[in-house]
Amino acid sequence: MTDITLRVLLRFYPRAWRARYGDELTCLILQSSARRSPSLRFLTNVAIAGLRERLRAMGLLGNDLTPWDRVQSGIVLVMWSWMLFVLGGIGVAKAAEYWKAAVPVASARLPEVAFTSLIVAAVIGAVLVVAGVALCGRTFAMLLRTGGWHQVRRPIYRASAISGLTAISLLGVSIWAHHLTFAQRNGHDLAYGVALLSWVVLFSGCLFSWAAAATSIVRHLNLKPHLLTLETRIVVAVAATMAATTVASSVWWVSIAHSAPWFFAGTAPGTAGIVALINLVVPVVFMLTATLLASVGARRSLRNAPFMA
Repeated sequence: MTDITLRVLLRFYPRAWRARYGDELTCLILQSSARRSPSLRFLTNVAIAGLRERLRAMGLLGNDLTPWDRVQSGIVLVMWSWMLFVLGGIGVAKAAEYWKAAVPVASARLPEVAFTSLIVAAVIGAVLVVAGVALCGRTFAMLLRTGGWHQVRRPIYRASAISGLTAISLLGVSIWAHHLTFAQRNGHDLAYGVALLSWVVLFSGCLFSWAAAATSIVRHLNLKPHLLTLETRIVVAVAATMAATTVASSVWWVSIAHSAPWFFAGTAPGTAGIVALINLVVPVVFMLTATLLASVGARRSLRNAPFMA
């Protein structure tokens, strides 16, 4: 087994777990693969075990968890889901650029209502997320005053660096996009498509690096029961806005596909079009997946909140 493969396998496990058991796991892996190359099944089992440890560290697995742990883990799951949801929402917004110009006036009412609804629901959800973060502000400040910065600084530094790189890349992609036609911006320019996809990957890393930073912070916060109860109500509301936004996006999609299918193909009004545009299907799937995960997290928090000491 190569050193790179070994390092990749160890990265599946949480940092604290690696610090405590990493040497033992390394010896076990090397002993198991000393005489032959490790099988795919063996590598998969080691990776899955690492993911289980990460879920256990997040409070999403384990029978010995307190209600406080379960509430906290539900909040964290909604937070991660929101990041995935934002990624899908941006994709929908990108795919919906200039849709009004392509839809006949007589058929514009339903997509107009649906699109307005998804914007309103998304804005409400964003405000709720900001409110949830603000509620933790005083507790976070207390953590910093008591020397907790060294415990959370690494993921914050990492997320900040990726954010800076993402912002610079966005500027370059935006300047490029202003020199292209609508069709070129929507799949008819290979170079731009590759650049845009690369930026999306970078932006995804930015979102999830901040989710990882927030998870690290939450683990070290000593939130009082009444704050956790408020946070639980907020995440339930956030999950509801995610569901509303997903439904509104789907209604908008179906209504456009019925009244102006040429919009998705980027062709002239009245011509044939396509219904399942890949750069719309993928974001909606992201939004739906995120909504389902958020509902699980919200339900977990809501069920355990009354039992916190």
